[in-house]
Amino acid sequence: MIFNAKSGSLLVEKCRKELVRQLNKVEKNRFILNIPGHQNKKIIDKYPHFHLFPEVFLQISGITEMSLPAENISLRPGSITIVPRGMPHAETARPLGKPFLNIVIAFRQNAISFHLAEEKGNKPHVTLLEVFETPLTGRVNEYLEGIIDAAGSKGKSGKMITKGLLSGYLATLLNILEGKSKEWEKEHDKVTRCKKLIISNLSDNRLNVKKLAEWIGCAPDYLSYLFHKETNIRLIDYINCERVYSAQYLLATTESKIAAVGWACGYRDPAYFARIFKKISKKTPKEYRN
Repeated sequence: MIFNAKSGSLLVEKCRKELVRQLNKVEKNRFILNIPGHQNKKIIDKYPHFHLFPEVFLQISGITEMSLPAENISLRPGSITIVPRGMPHAETARPLGKPFLNIVIAFRQNAISFHLAEEKGNKPHVTLLEVFETPLTGRVNEYLEGIIDAAGSKGKSGKMITKGLLSGYLATLLNILEGKSKEWEKEHDKVTRCKKLIISNLSDNRLNVKKLAEWIGCAPDYLSYLFHKETNIRLIDYINCERVYSAQYLLATTESKIAAVGWACGYRDPAYFARIFKKISKKTPKEYRN
């Protein structure tokens, strides 16, 4: 994955152009919207690939073949697909006239990520990634939840609501693209990359100091030293705090089982999850939910 300033600007420009294109299509009622399955507010236990928050796919060229529990769908060029949070899915990439290319937008409590993916070995491969800290994540989530609800409604009113919310969602993303965190711009590049990778891979149980160092291309000891020097926080502590903050959100906003919440946040051992959660939150997961 690429993170330097030049590639970041390239990604922002590609995202901006695609968002403007989609806004124009929405205005002319020519947009193509896919919402697979039904809204799923529970995290599904121990499934290999799902996310804590909704994902939005903007298919630029080629096709994404998406496999879901109850159906398979093809993401065609020019389409928008919203995958509800907790919805398991697997993706296969293939060209169609032009090489495969899509943009995936995801968010968590305080940040939104944009990544550009190309095809590698029949799978989407992230080539550019940018993360923006923003106070607008709550609004973005409300737009997405509203779109999912409205898209299931019949009649003209449901279509009008979907169009309005989708327009608001895309316009808000354009606004966010202009608000890159100044704090991150002052950090050492490797620390910034660490934070972006942590945000994007919280549910991956492989996420640890060694894996981060491998992804970034440096020694684990050096990365730990640099991160602590820049932030005054140990890297492993930062990872656990981010995971626990996500777990707190899920415990407060879903009915998922506590073990499933731990799994979704990258903890495969429920006892270890409970121990780390209590260390940081000063409460057990059950106490926090109650």
